[in-house]
Amino acid sequence: MKNFFKYITIISSVTLILITSIDLIFGKKIINFLYSDDKIVKNPIYHHDLDKNLNKKIIYNNVFEYSICTNNHGFKSGCNDKEKTSKSVNYAFIGDSFTEGVGLNYAETFVGKFKNKKKNDQIINLGVESYSPKIYFKKLEHLLNQGFTFDRVIVFIDVGDILDENRYFIKSNGTVATKSTLKFVNTVYQEYSELYKLKKILKGLLPLSTIFYNKIMTVKLNSNITINGSNDKREIKDNYLINSRWTYKNKFSKRDQIWVDKGREDAVFFMNKIFELSKINNFKLSLAVYPWPSQILHDEDTGRTELGEFWESYCIKKCENFLNYLDYFHQLKQEIEKEKIVELYYFKNDVHFNQKGNDIIFKKLLETFK
Repeated sequence: MKNFFKYITIISSVTLILITSIDLIFGKKIINFLYSDDKIVKNPIYHHDLDKNLNKKIIYNNVFEYSICTNNHGFKSGCNDKEKTSKSVNYAFIGDSFTEGVGLNYAETFVGKFKNKKKNDQIINLGVESYSPKIYFKKLEHLLNQGFTFDRVIVFIDVGDILDENRYFIKSNGTVATKSTLKFVNTVYQEYSELYKLKKILKGLLPLSTIFYNKIMTVKLNSNITINGSNDKREIKDNYLINSRWTYKNKFSKRDQIWVDKGREDAVFFMNKIFELSKINNFKLSLAVYPWPSQILHDEDTGRTELGEFWESYCIKKCENFLNYLDYFHQLKQEIEKEKIVELYYFKNDVHFNQKGNDIIFKKLLETFK
């Protein structure tokens, strides 16, 4: 019996070491192979972009299929758009995955709808998933250097931009790069315990193990946890996302203050750089903010989260327009239950707007830019 347990212990130890070694060395490559949608390419100046001349189907969240097409510059566009994009642009939209319109065909996105109504204007979508103000600035600067001109630039600021600003840095050569896992964890989780930081570092170094762990925790959360008497899985999922937690009134952890302050400082710095570009290159700057499901579900008081107040204050004397969709969705809560709003306007178990959500964004845009 002793030999049996000895063999089991040896086999288990060897297996664990083997799995950990494979994960450490090949984990990221395996993840990229299994989960890559092949639409993102590296960019030597502003980190990443959509590939040029795409015309393909993508499975979103392993649930449904949508088409993504890009033009000769790598801007998301209609799959039937034949003409080459002029460098003289009337409206340039930039943001992250919300602006890109992940999960939606171009015509279903707010940029696509806006372009369909303003057929005589040159309209481009510069939004790409995981962008933040550092990348907004570097991409706009690069395009201006390439001969593009803009009449208007509309920046859609995301809830998660503050965290992402801690993720990226500008190298000495002026290009955007990603911090190492160690540097990122030490930036964002400075005030947390060493054990907590070690766990975050291991998650970054062992991606396969992290995915397996997250799937187990998701099943556990979905089966066992209710919040405020609700079993809404979207509320549960979003409540655990550090990206959005900083905006909840009276729900913010003091331990997160350092990275929030640093993220906001960087975000304002690079938005100011975009404002400087607007003055030098004679284009009008507008800013838009919008809620994740968490802002709708958690901000019970005034509907004006930290996000809206912060950027509205920034926009004074800098922006042609400030589009506050946070207020709009708060007003909807006078007519519709907040859980129903999330169900109607967001993808299920996701933070992104569905087609109906994009329609709301589009209608306010059309009203603002008549």
